Amino acid sequence: MAARHASIKKYKSRIKEIWGFDIMYENTADFLEPLTIPVYAYFNDTAAHSRALARKRKPNIFVMEAVDFYKKDGSPGGIVHHDLLMQRFRLDRCQRIGSNGKDPEDKRRMGSELSTHG
Repeated sequence: MAARHASIKKYKSRIKEIWGFDIMYENTADFLEPLTIPVYAYFNDTAAHSRALARKRKPNIFVMEAVDFYKKDGSPGGIVHHDLLMQRFRLDRCQRIGSNGKDPEDKRRMGSELSTHG
């Protein structure tokens, strides 16, 4: 953890957003809580720690369940497998830089339980 903290401090002025894909295998909520930049944390395997981060209710932290609402053919989707999280949601994040969780799809993934942003 100390190595990660040192890296963030070194490049802190250049970091504009943090995107995490099942990053909460350890309880890193206390590490992420003081950050002031947007943090987007998608989860599948790391539900307990991810929900703990969401309960911090920080306005810049967006904890989202890794769910696809629809498949390409229009049929209902489901949870995105851990190994595919980054591939599936990287483009979403690129297209939504600066949206600060206001995109309707982001809001659906946060749901009322995870959302800190009404």
